[in-house]
Amino acid sequence: TVILLFGYSLASFNTTDLSPEFSIIDAAKQKEFGEFTVKVKTGLYLKNFTKFDILNNQFVFDALLWFEYHSNEIMLENIGKFSVDNGKVINKSPPDIRVFDDVVVATYDIRIDCKANLDFEKFPFEDHKLSIVITNNAVTPYEMFFIVDNTTFNVAPDLNISNWKIKSLNTDSGYFAPAVDTKSADKGSSYPKAIFTVNVQK
Repeated sequence: TVILLFGYSLASFNTTDLSPEFSIIDAAKQKEFGEFTVKVKTGLYLKNFTKFDILNNQFVFDALLWFEYHSNEIMLENIGKFSVDNGKVINKSPPDIRVFDDVVVATYDIRIDCKANLDFEKFPFEDHKLSIVITNNAVTPYEMFFIVDNTTFNVAPDLNISNWKIKSLNTDSGYFAPAVDTKSADKGSSYPKAIFTVNVQK
């Protein structure tokens, strides 16, 4: 029985880490935001971890963060005003701009230092997830929100994490909603988020 339980813990993904808080953008919310809200496709390519320290909850990594949008809908200046929840952008290159007709792809080479919502309740058999939350405080979701899916989140094939392996990758997008749930409050203090989650196992 012990062997079976041990084997099951290795095969399944087992974590009590908390997920980031955000509100989803469903069809009803898109209708409320309006037809002129800009949709920005967003992706992340993890190149490497220079620090992956579960016990001390510190993660430093290099990545390419890209945004795809129509040039007549939003300014690059606003696109570049992104930040990272629970962390900071240590380095950010000027954007590499590629234009295809009226579609712009702006790619930033970044280094991020961040923390995760780790829980060690099931130590030493717990797995963990590191959620990288990209936020843009310069706009509200009435003006712009992020579009992501699992195809827009990738890692370098030679990426290695000592004593851990990447089980899966997940993406979500939505917006921060203030505690006071009124339309005027939403417009004044809500902002879009894109979430890239790395699920890891020992």
